[in-house]
Formats: sequence, structure tokens, C-alpha cells
Amino acid sequence: MASLLQENLEFLTQHASLNTLESLNHANVDDSDIYLESDRIHNSVYRIKTESNKVFMLHSKRDPVSEADHQIRNWTNEGAVDWAGLIVVFGVAGCYHLQQLARNVLSGGMLVVLDNNPPSVKFVLQYHELSKLIPSGTTSCFIINSDSTLIAREYRMILSKRNNFTFSFFTHPGLRRACSEKLNVLSEKIIVETRLDGMDRGTLASFSDEWTQNTILNLPTILNNPGVHSLKNKFKNLPAIVVTAGPSLNHALKTLKDAKGKALIIAVGTALKPLLAAGIKPDFVIAIDSDPKTWNQFSDIESKDIYLLAGTIVYPPIFKLFNDHLFSFMSDVLTDFNDWLISCDSSPGNLAVGGTVAVSAIDAAVVMGCSPIILLGLDLSFPEDGTSHAKNSMYDGHYYSKDTLVKVAGNNGNDVWTTKQFSMYIEIMNSYLEDIKNNTSIDIINANQQGALIKNSTQVNPNEIARFLLDDQKELLKQIDTIHNSSDKPALLSTKKAYNNANLELIKMEEIAHKAVIVSDSLLSNPVDVARKECLIKKLDNLDSKLKKQKVAGQLLTSAIKAVNMHIQSYRIETDTTHDQHDLFVDVVSKSKQYYQQIEGAASWIRGLLEDAADQYQIEYSQRNGGVINYG
Repeated sequence: MASLLQENLEFLTQHASLNTLESLNHANVDDSDIYLESDRIHNSVYRIKTESNKVFMLHSKRDPVSEADHQIRNWTNEGAVDWAGLIVVFGVAGCYHLQQLARNVLSGGMLVVLDNNPPSVKFVLQYHELSKLIPSGTTSCFIINSDSTLIAREYRMILSKRNNFTFSFFTHPGLRRACSEKLNVLSEKIIVETRLDGMDRGTLASFSDEWTQNTILNLPTILNNPGVHSLKNKFKNLPAIVVTAGPSLNHALKTLKDAKGKALIIAVGTALKPLLAAGIKPDFVIAIDSDPKTWNQFSDIESKDIYLLAGTIVYPPIFKLFNDHLFSFMSDVLTDFNDWLISCDSSPGNLAVGGTVAVSAIDAAVVMGCSPIILLGLDLSFPEDGTSHAKNSMYDGHYYSKDTLVKVAGNNGNDVWTTKQFSMYIEIMNSYLEDIKNNTSIDIINANQQGALIKNSTQVNPNEIARFLLDDQKELLKQIDTIHNSSDKPALLSTKKAYNNANLELIKMEEIAHKAVIVSDSLLSNPVDVARKECLIKKLDNLDSKLKKQKVAGQLLTSAIKAVNMHIQSYRIETDTTHDQHDLFVDVVSKSKQYYQQIEGAASWIRGLLEDAADQYQIEYSQRNGGVINYG
């Protein structure tokens, strides 16, 4: 048994994360809820202890293999299962269902097995050889952990890397009967993560071209200012107050005004005008959104003596408002573009981004080394009258009707009203703060008697925050000025080389894509001439090869054509004989032509944006440094 268990753990080194391996190594089989009924030569039989301490058979005693096959066939018949998608399995159980599921997984598909009972999994792995259950070539991943939140996070990482966003969920019937409570906790978290990833994909497809455009338009300002990495640990152990614009902020403004100079004040965009109306200038204001309506958070303000922490995708007029008073940062929404910035030594550094801008604001304080970090106005919920935000914010006077809201746990021990979207933000915030708790010694203080329950933080009354602040006021603005003025900016030479290289590759990519469109048209005009078709397909393959060699241009274009990319990548050719092969060929070539047209148009568009950005960079650089850049 020991040797078989060891073989399985060795198998899992290629099919599981270190977290799963550690969970199994530390698990005690004596704590297993699954027991061996009989160890037959081929089919071990198991009993399982339920959550109410009852014991019954986990599966058929006579023929567990046939039973598993029957269960999978019934499950398949109940709904459309995409065997080339993600097959998510709740529970290792007795392993028999895994063998039947794995046999059906098609090329491109992936079997993901989730289980939040490591002792039971370890016990069963003493009797089954995973390498024989999972056919060679089947892509599979096991996520085993007693903490369902950690399972959900790892699952989200896998999901985010999938091009094919189709998934099917299978729960082992015996486990569902015996461990419904534990499985419900896990399945709810997995469903939330799946929805969040779906929202992210939808947002990415809808806005990636806008984000790309904004980032390129912001490039001159990004390159002429230091990045957020320049602030790393510059305010070590200094208290920070992260201010958001929940309704409770109205009652905390006097306390916040007294804290000026005794803590670093970081406001989210929606909280800026409420603070300024109360005579409070934050040290930093943070913006991450590309939406033009966020300009309402900044219009008609006096930006002097306030520094902007700006995501590269932010609406460009906001960048201009804080032209020489900002630190920029990247987020993971434009990974390929970010890789290009890194490759040309122009990366401004990263901050965490997730759901609410408050996550990024807290992460900025973490990067700066601040502790404790005090949260003000982070309600993520609404009072009984449905008021959504603090007074003087861009949402002043906005109310929610209760029939559009849901209830979540509140700070005061009672349930509070919130939106479904905010309820997801709460989960994201709780997950982020759990990471902070586990990986740093930073104290998170939630100074709020109202609002939703924010886990992994210490709750206090806003009037109590004075005990966390410095005794004397500091001239924090002067410190920030010094950091900003003395920090390195991207090297001029590398910036020039990066622009020239990108421009040349974009020209090549545009030309190659144009030729591919012409070849595609030729294929569509006469697809029945076999000899001619083979010749044209070879030409198309050659052009594809040339497109792939334009690495830099590819990095810049990926986000600009994200929507069509996602559509093409999710397209699967049906190969059964019921489909006319001629129609299939025409369909594939038509989609290819569409893709090449997108590449051609995007290459021209990106090149034009970069040219304008280079000209603006030259102007701004000359104004600041008295130098001239020649891009010829």
C-alpha cells in the first residue's frame, strides 16, 4: 500500500500543485471518512462515514466499475457535456468515476478533480493506481486541500488560462449523499469563481481594445514619471488610511481630518470630492478604470499637492490632470502589452486589481510598507434607505431599491443590504486580505461600525483610529515629492529602440496579414480545385509562420484583437460525417480571413497610436529635460 501511495504521489507531481502535494503529505489516513469494506484483486469496495456519523456504502458492492460507467452515461445524457472543455469533478471518492470520465476527455479537454478531504483522498490512493486510471495524454489536474477557499483560488488560476470557456460539473453521488455540507461549501465557491472569470472574459473581450488605446495614449506620461515600484517600502511601518466612498464616510470625515500628517492617506477616486469638500487633501488618489465617466470623480478639482496612483489603462484626461504628479502601475488585464513594457525596461511595476478599486488602494499601501492599514468608508453595502455612496461623490443622491438587493453578513452582527456585484467584491476583498494576513505582518484595521463584514481585519469604531496614528504630524508631501523627483524613469535609449522595433514589426505584420487576406479570398473563390487549393494552403501556412515571428507586434496586438481571438480560439471543427466537408472548409477559411483582416486593421491602428505617442513623448521630454528625441 505504501509503495502504491508513493507512486500516486509521484504521479501527482506532474498533475497537481505543491499545495496539493503538501496537503496530502500532511494528511493522516486515520482521519479518513472513507473505510475499506473489502480489498478485491481488481475492485476495492468502500464505506463512507456521513456528516451525521452514519456509515453506508460509497458505491456498488458488486460492480463499482459498471456503476460508475452508468453514472457517467446518465450524467452525459442529462445535459450537453463538452468533453473538449473543462470537466470539473467534485470528489475523488473511490476513483472509479475518474477512470470513466478520463476515457471520454477529448483533445483540448481537461479533467479537474477537486476534493476538500485530504485524509480520505490519501486513504483511497493506497488502493488505486492513478496512472492507470488516467489515460496517457489526458490533461488532468488534482486540487486537494482542506481549505475550500484555496481550492477555489487554484481552480480560478486554471480557468483563467483556458481559451475554451466551457465547463461541466460532476459530483460523485455517494459523496453528495454523505458530505453534502462540505461539498456545498466547495461547489458554491467554485461557481462564484467561474462566474467571476466569465465576467472577466466578457469585460476583456469588450474593453481590451479600449484599454490598449488608453495605455498607448498614456505612454508619454507613463514614461516621463516614475512607476509605483519607486514607492516600494518608502513608508515602512507608517500608518496608512485607505478611504473609500461608502455612506459611512460621512460620519468619519472629522476623524480623518485630524489624522492628516499622522498617516498616509490614500483615497479611491469616488472618495476624492467628498474629502476635498471637507477640506481634506489626501496624499494619494488612485484610479484604475478606463471608463470616461470616471472623469466626474476628478473634474473641476485642484490637483495640486495630490499624487495620482494610476493604472496604465485609466481614462487619458485623468493622466493629463496629474501630468507631473503621478506614479503609474500595470495590472494583469493587458498581460502581453505589459510583457512588452517589461522587455524594453519601461515597466512601472504592478498593483493587485480585483473587483473594487479598494483592493488596489490597499495593495499600494502594502507595497509602500505601511502598517497598520486602516480602512475608512469600505461599506460594500447600503443602509436601510438604500443610499449608495457618501455625500459629494459622483453618486451623491443615488439610492438602491431593496427589491434589487441581497443580504450579506454585516460588521455589527446583523445582515446588511448589498448588490450581487458588491457581494462578489466582498469575496474578492476577503480573499485578498487573507493573503495579506498569511504572507505579511501588516495589521488591517476596519474602522467601520456599518457595512458588510470584512474578514481578516480588526474592526474598530472610526473614533478609535487615533491610537494607531503617529503622535506628531509629518510633512509627507515633501517626502513624496523627493521620491518622485529622484526616482529613475525609463532609459531614453531603450525607449527609442523599443519604439523603432515595434514600428518596423507592425509594418511587417500589416503587410503579411494583407497578403493572407488575399490568399484567403483566392481559396474561397474556387475551393474545389484540389491542386490550386493545396498550393494556396501552403502559402497561408507560410504567411502564418511569418506572422508568428513578429513577436513584439504580436504582444502589442493581442489585446487589440482579444474579442476575435477569443471567438476563434473557442471555435471547434466538427469532424463527424454528418457535416459537409466543403462547407466546413469554407467556414474555416472564412473565419481565418476575418482573423487576418482584424490583424491588418489592428496593426495599422496600433502603429498610428504609437506614432502619436512618440511625438507627444518627445514634446513632454523636451519640456522637462530640454532634450530632443529623434525617432527617424
